[in-house]
Amino acid sequence: MKRMLMFVLAISACATIPKADQVKIRAAHDLACTEDQVQATRVDDKTFRAAGCGKEATYTEECIGVDTTRCTWIAQRGGTTVGGQAPAAQ
Repeated sequence: MKRMLMFVLAISACATIPKADQVKIRAAHDLACTEDQVQATRVDDKTFRAAGCGKEATYTEECIGVDTTRCTWIAQRGGTTVGGQAPAAQ
């Protein structure tokens, strides 16, 4: 029960973080940078380009179900690479 409460709180906290900051957090991990080194540029409402540490990637927001409170940013395969490899989708 305690785990479920923590999970719900974590999901609701993500909903309050601006989308560009969400992408920067994700891209910092994928690009092996700090969040301060990553720049996120909006392409459209569900797509951002992130660049940092000499690498870049495109991220698309994907949501589970009809509500948009359970979403994540997925690095797109193809196109620009991350670290010489296709970006990993997690």
